[in-house]
Amino acid sequence: MSDFFSKLLDTSDFPDRWNCGNWDTFHGWLHIGSDLAIWAAYGAIPIALVSYGWKKRGELRFGPVLFLFAAFILSCGTTHLIEAIIFYEPVYRLSGLVKLITAVVSWATVFAVVGLLPSALKLPGLKAANERLTEELEKRREAEQRLAAANDELQTFTSMVTHDLRNPTGSALLMAEVSLESLSRNNVEQLRDQLEVVVSSLKQVEHTLSELNQQSHELDGIEMKERVDLNEIVQRSQTGLSSTIAASGAVIKVGELPTIEGRSTMLVHLFTNLIENAIKYRTEDLPVVEIESIDTDQGSSIHVKDNGRGIDPDDLGRIFEPKYRGNNIEDEAGTGLGLAYCQRIMLSHQGTIEAASDPDGGTLFTLKFPLPENVSPPPTGDNASPTS
Repeated sequence: MSDFFSKLLDTSDFPDRWNCGNWDTFHGWLHIGSDLAIWAAYGAIPIALVSYGWKKRGELRFGPVLFLFAAFILSCGTTHLIEAIIFYEPVYRLSGLVKLITAVVSWATVFAVVGLLPSALKLPGLKAANERLTEELEKRREAEQRLAAANDELQTFTSMVTHDLRNPTGSALLMAEVSLESLSRNNVEQLRDQLEVVVSSLKQVEHTLSELNQQSHELDGIEMKERVDLNEIVQRSQTGLSSTIAASGAVIKVGELPTIEGRSTMLVHLFTNLIENAIKYRTEDLPVVEIESIDTDQGSSIHVKDNGRGIDPDDLGRIFEPKYRGNNIEDEAGTGLGLAYCQRIMLSHQGTIEAASDPDGGTLFTLKFPLPENVSPPPTGDNASPTS
């Protein structure tokens, strides 16, 4: 064994390969060139593997095996390099030693790979990983959309609460101030009437807060359980707007309206918004709002018509978009959320809302409600009695 290592690079005992056999130039260089090319490739692969493994050290699950593969491939390449050298320098002892090293490293790699196969087979394939990544991205996108929708809903809900509470509290405050004047004049009868308006307005505030608390979780797809008389709904809207109606001198004409299924507070907000808009965007004429019902086999259509400014034809297709404000009302303060929420209320009641400009001036809103089950249609024709 010691003699082997002492003569490891001694070439005196062997002829070079050119002189061992009948080699022609082409045949010899075919072997030399091929072995050198294999050695170069087998040298480049370990460099790439080691470079990648070093950069990803600590992250690779099978890092040691990666370096073992690099050693195995490098040793294989070295055997091919020595095969090319032997054509000139017959270092057969060195060749044998390198082949032994290659064999040991090769079998070590085999055992390492066999030991890792069960774990490796459990790793998700590229397709499964991509599918899982796509699913996670889709969930994140949906979560972002839900968050954006929730934010929009919160803004709309805040606007609705402000809107629904502003009118009755304004009426109560106005009547309270007028009541103080009546009290100073000892006008008991007038004071009683005024305090009744204050109490009615505050009760509406209490009712609104109660139902808004319930409906804060029901803005989408509410369950239709409550029978609602639209005559009472419109009356509540007028009560909440009493100070606005009185200050503007508006005339509200209401025909006999049907009973539907829905949530009363949302419907009060619907009619309050439409009536208030009719008054807010009035012309110099005395504001007049007409509310009437037209019944069909498919349900009830409620017309809310005013004699105000009307809607610019360019705006008709967008007035129900959140935060959109028409070209002819830019001089008025507003959030642009009112009609968008009106549309949501109608959709929640499985209905629709449409807007049109009247050729004679003003705006006509058409509210279409589905026909409730087992509810008799309201009287029509001569049986309808308008009120104002």
